Amino acid sequence: MNFQNIKTVEQPDIYVQKALRASKKGRKIRCKDKSKQLKLEELQRVQIYKNTLYDELQKIIKGFPSFEDLNPFYKELIDSQISVDNLRVEISKLSWMRQKIIHLFKDYHGRMKGTESFIKVKKFQREFYGRTSSLLKSSKKTFDFLEKSRKVMKGFPSIKTKMKTICIVGFPNVGKSTLLKNLTGADVPIEPYAFTTKSLLIGYIDKDIQVIDTPGTLNRYNKMNNIEKQAYLAIKHLAEKIVYVFDPSETCGYEVDKQIELLKYLEKEFNDKEIIIFISKIDIIGEEKINPFIQRFESERIFYDVAKLKEYITT
Repeated sequence: MNFQNIKTVEQPDIYVQKALRASKKGRKIRCKDKSKQLKLEELQRVQIYKNTLYDELQKIIKGFPSFEDLNPFYKELIDSQISVDNLRVEISKLSWMRQKIIHLFKDYHGRMKGTESFIKVKKFQREFYGRTSSLLKSSKKTFDFLEKSRKVMKGFPSIKTKMKTICIVGFPNVGKSTLLKNLTGADVPIEPYAFTTKSLLIGYIDKDIQVIDTPGTLNRYNKMNNIEKQAYLAIKHLAEKIVYVFDPSETCGYEVDKQIELLKYLEKEFNDKEIIIFISKIDIIGEEKINPFIQRFESERIFYDVAKLKEYITT
């Protein structure tokens, strides 16, 4: 899902001005009766004005995703940062505005057609413009909310929700980003200090498997920042497998016992997921110390060789 394509939601008066400009570009109507010609041209203008406002509101509505078709990952992500219910309500207000504009148009268009007085034609036209303009401008909070929501959603990661997905998890600076790069060849920033991952990093194995590097510790949902919540929800809704990265050298700043504690939490929280253990930084601890470390775990799904991990993931 790509939220980058949602267009900017402008202030109401921008749409009113756009409709007014469009209404002045109607075709010239040829008619022997000059007064009838002027009337027909004004009727055309209000038609164009109405169509422009209607179309602009429709573009805003269509720009936002259909909640019925959204993957649960994105639906819960929107709910955690914006509120799906609030977004539905504000979008529905635009739908109501469209119908109200049509209702006003039918009323004033009928009045304009029903009078022979050009003065009244212009009067009804101005009233129509005024009422529709007031309608939009009185709903400024709706436009503001939708623009704020658009900006939030623009920051959402573009994840292929129907692709087989593996999430790399672990404490900061244990080597998650390095593993992602080694597994997928993804160009990711790697720095020798914690909390360098400020967003979900994504790579692909043979265009068949999506691998996501998830930042944060993921063990305190109510206190998670927005990026950590994205990571948590990606694991919850998308991951088929979790690769938990261990740093037995403890150069990440977290003791082994603390890392084991997080692993146990993940096993309990995501008990429907297969969890694979990957041991990082063997160049620091030395291979001779790996076997004693591995014996601390009952799982057979423990790797320290990237090639063997990749083979296991892809078969």
